[in-house]
Amino acid sequence: IRYTRSKDGRKGALYVQKNCAAHIRIYNRAFEADRWQFVGSPQRPLPSSTRTVLHEVGHAIHNHPSRVAFCAYEKKVAALRARINTYNANLKRARRTRDRRLAAKLARESKALTAMKAAVEALSKRALSFAERGPVLDAFTKAMAGKSAPTSYGQTSLRESFAESFSLFRSDPAALKRLLPRLYQWFASGGHVRAMR
Repeated sequence: IRYTRSKDGRKGALYVQKNCAAHIRIYNRAFEADRWQFVGSPQRPLPSSTRTVLHEVGHAIHNHPSRVAFCAYEKKVAALRARINTYNANLKRARRTRDRRLAAKLARESKALTAMKAAVEALSKRALSFAERGPVLDAFTKAMAGKSAPTSYGQTSLRESFAESFSLFRSDPAALKRLLPRLYQWFASGGHVRAMR
């Protein structure tokens, strides 16, 4: 989604994820240096903003497993709420009518709801753990084999290292191959895509 400027005015782009929903914001600042800089080879130059956008796509990739987990969690929560509402309505009816069969059915439903709540809590923990560090970043760490990120900004965190590496792989693969040949091969063979599954 295109925006005029970020809140602090310094960002060129930003990946935003809230549970299941996600998008990339592209700010005008991302295109400011396109007049003076390029990325990639001189034979096939790309605007410098290409790396900015690809960097955020990198964040979307490593966050994909957490998004999938949050989507599953949100669906389970919605199903649980609907089931609780039905249970509560039936409970009122059972109390009003003193229906013993319905009361017995509600006792079984109460146990099923307890199990469903536990499953929802497990999904929540899984989604939160993936948000911290999921399978893509785990696979990326192995592919890095203890090497440093290809850029100084990438050295600030594992997430930024992945985003910078992915951006470089897509915009200037020769540079990544020269700097980190094993990591280049991991991307080229689709390691990051396999890890998303």
